[in-house]
Amino acid sequence: SDAPVAPLDPWAAIDAAVTRTRDDREPWHPEQRVDLDVALAASVDDVPIGLQVGGRADLAVLDEHPGERLAATGSVRGLPVAGTLLGGRWTHRTW
Repeated sequence: SDAPVAPLDPWAAIDAAVTRTRDDREPWHPEQRVDLDVALAASVDDVPIGLQVGGRADLAVLDEHPGERLAATGSVRGLPVAGTLLGGRWTHRTW
C-alpha cells in the first residue's frame, strides 16, 4: 500500500534516532541512540555533497543549527527550514 503511515517530516525520524523518545517519557532502548552526525548522514543518499556549477543543487537552508537546537531543547523535531532548493529551483523559502 502507498497509504501514508507517518508524516513526511525528516526531523521526526532524525530526532527518534538521536533521542529514542517522542516526548518526556524515558527513551526506549537508549543504548540504540546514535549521534546527531550519524543520524543526519543516514538521512541522505550516498552522493557526495558539494556546490558546483551544473551540480544537482538539492539542499535545505535551516533557520537553526541542528546541534544547537538539540543542546538547547533536547530535540530537533520541528526544526525550522528557511528554504529548499530542488534541482536548483526554490521550492520553498521564507524570505
